[in-house]
Amino acid sequence: RALYAERGEPLPNNQHFLPLAVWGHGFVHGLWVYASSSGIPDVPYEYDTTYWHRHVDSEKILQMTDKLPDRIITGKGPYKSYHQPLSLLVTSAITWHVCGDLEQIEELLAEALFIGKKRSQGYGRVKRWTVISEPVDRSVWNGMELCRPVPKELLELMGIDGEFEYGYCAFKPPYHDSRNMALCALSGRRQQLSSSSSS
Repeated sequence: RALYAERGEPLPNNQHFLPLAVWGHGFVHGLWVYASSSGIPDVPYEYDTTYWHRHVDSEKILQMTDKLPDRIITGKGPYKSYHQPLSLLVTSAITWHVCGDLEQIEELLAEALFIGKKRSQGYGRVKRWTVISEPVDRSVWNGMELCRPVPKELLELMGIDGEFEYGYCAFKPPYHDSRNMALCALSGRRQQLSSSSSS
């Protein structure tokens, strides 16, 4: 926000602004990440898969329209049937390490009653948020260990080498926007901390 205020420009509608610091090369290059680690589930935890379904019957179609259509196509369009997998992380709690404005983060989290998909079905309901101030920033790096996805190109621009596992993923919100997808270092350790890679 400060960058656009300094330039006297309005905030763009296609950007997400969170009360978090950013890490990286800056908005000019489009390569930056929020100072927030990946979610760390409490132990024990497990991954599971369930399925969600949608089958539109004639009674529901009559409720949706005034007249029953001559043909009901369930392979596409508004009456398409679905049987889709939904990946679940089953855990009692999940932790993020972030760097940002503590008060604004607490205000934002107070409005976040769910996380993840299918909240209308009860998935991802949050019982409570606990915000704790820490003396060490572990939002992007925990010592030499990478704590969140970072674009490979951004690491190269900042002169950071290391042993990383790579994969394609979104590195900043909105995560469904393909423009925010890149080949990212997902985990691993950097070899050394150069002066140019400071937050």
